[in-house]
Amino acid sequence: MKMERCPCCRQIIREMRMGVGLPPKKIKFFDLVMTFPGIGSAELQQRMGWKLQSTAAVYAQQLNEYLIPTGWKVKGSKNWGYRFERIVNREVDNGRGYVGRVQHGKTERMEAKTAGLDARAGARQVLDSA
Repeated sequence: MKMERCPCCRQIIREMRMGVGLPPKKIKFFDLVMTFPGIGSAELQQRMGWKLQSTAAVYAQQLNEYLIPTGWKVKGSKNWGYRFERIVNREVDNGRGYVGRVQHGKTERMEAKTAGLDARAGARQVLDSA
């Protein structure tokens, strides 16, 4: 994969996927998961040239950090392989990056627990008030 450079400053111009600039190896991983939803770690290992199958999980986690602003993530499992999933009801703190996501009241329970309230009672209060 040949990298393009800026004609003025000669800096490498990253290719974009989902509006995010990615390094070359992450682009290859992204394209494989996008092209073959449900691809297994053994096949990823073979196509990417890795020595260990567990490298796929590391790449997925790193790619997820890049994809935070897009609302998508790469999820992998033994039964279903690696695929893209939409993050439901995400919260993003623009000042410091990703804070968390609200999905089925999980964030409300966490906030209630940190406030010193009983986790379940606090979550019910937060959910009832919404």
